[in-house]
Amino acid sequence: MNMNMNMNMRQEDEEDDEPSVSTSTRFIRLNPRYDANQTLKLLRKEFKNGEEAIEVPWLSKDLGFYAIPESFALSRSETFHSGRIYGMCVSSGAAVAALLLEEYDVNKSRGEEFSGEEEKDDSSRTCINGEYELRVLDLCCAPGLKTCAIADLLETTHGGKANIHIVGVDVSEKRLQLCKNIIKKYHVDHETCGGGAEMPSITNNNTVEVEVSHDGNNKIESPNAMGCLPNQKIIIQLFNADGTKFGTSRDSSSLIFDSRVAMEQKNRAGKRKRMNKSAKARESKRLKMVADDFFTNVNCSGVNNVSNVANDSIEGGEKSESEKSPSITIPLFDRVLVDAECSTDGAVRHLQHKYRSTRSQEQMATNSKLTNAQQLQDLVALQKKLIMAGFGLLKPGGIMVYSTCSLAKEQNEDVVSWFLSECRESAELVPVSFEGSAVNTVYTGTRTCGDPISFPPKQRDLEAITDGKIMGTVRFHPSVNNDLFGGGFFLAKITKK
Repeated sequence: MNMNMNMNMRQEDEEDDEPSVSTSTRFIRLNPRYDANQTLKLLRKEFKNGEEAIEVPWLSKDLGFYAIPESFALSRSETFHSGRIYGMCVSSGAAVAALLLEEYDVNKSRGEEFSGEEEKDDSSRTCINGEYELRVLDLCCAPGLKTCAIADLLETTHGGKANIHIVGVDVSEKRLQLCKNIIKKYHVDHETCGGGAEMPSITNNNTVEVEVSHDGNNKIESPNAMGCLPNQKIIIQLFNADGTKFGTSRDSSSLIFDSRVAMEQKNRAGKRKRMNKSAKARESKRLKMVADDFFTNVNCSGVNNVSNVANDSIEGGEKSESEKSPSITIPLFDRVLVDAECSTDGAVRHLQHKYRSTRSQEQMATNSKLTNAQQLQDLVALQKKLIMAGFGLLKPGGIMVYSTCSLAKEQNEDVVSWFLSECRESAELVPVSFEGSAVNTVYTGTRTCGDPISFPPKQRDLEAITDGKIMGTVRFHPSVNNDLFGGGFFLAKITKK
């Protein structure tokens, strides 16, 4: 059984239509390109019995997470269909916060975020036309909600300070199609992304321009128009590739989405919903041109693939030089998120929805990835390859977050402990804590969404987020009765020396 081909059923719940057996809450994230107050006002009109959206107090306001009634169906919400809100579990958002913000670092002061100024060695920076580029890799990106959260948070915290290049990678073509649709909805389609700016296109030399007429004779140079907002310098790309090997070969056909190409195609198509054959051919040609540039503009001299030695220990035994992993062939990244394939046993609410029947609940109770020794061994081996591959694509001084929605120590602390041992000369754990983020000042018991928050909090609610078994890692403990905390989740933050 090829564990890498399995589709990770993460707890992100975009358009998860049916309410679960819980009578508590679900989570949404506001699209920052719309006015938040107006979005909340529109949501309030859709709620029943005077219910309210409650802001999640323990996570950065810049991420825009809210708890809403569990019974609220996104598929029947105009606020959702108009692109004003995402459906996303809040504990997944914590991985994005840890990746991009420093306010949860134990050894850093509150209120700081990554500004691109931490790295002292300018030679490690990627520049485009003399401007600093912040590169972020989402190694197991489907279904794309964390990819969008990364883009939104960087847009909110950076503005025009840097060119932002986000690369998403996933092995599942089916799940990447969902990923494409979500990114198009929130970052391409001007009807739903917010902002309402003109859509840019790419010239033959990969510069960006805004097309203001369909005859092609009247174009205005606009290097800042790389997203659905003016001056939003964000590129999002998706690659259909094996995350354990991404960046070790030059495969132009693996690029299946580029936000600039998508915007250009959207502009050409106008109100047409479907692409004809010529449009598909044009898109394919554009993607190949962009992919060739992605794999060509790289100077990897002196870059070692740190996964070579570690992969030998995963597979068991030393390999010959010809069998070892090839060197990295793409520019390295400032930030890498490895939300690894896992047994998903921590995603309680999602599992409750998936396994509603009695028979399915029995299947849920006997998760073969946990009960079958060989499957668990294969899964852990995959996770080790993924964390090592992600680290190999990280710049010195960069940050990687490893996360799963599993509660199993074998898939979490054991993987991190193994990794830190294998890379002890180059990797260092960055202790993270969410305890100072209002988590100790909010009651999250079994109240109806919209009821007043009670104080003081109950002890069991304070234990919703704790240290992992490795001090400085974080565990989110699932509870269907906790209104403002999500499903089970684990994360560890690591820097490359």
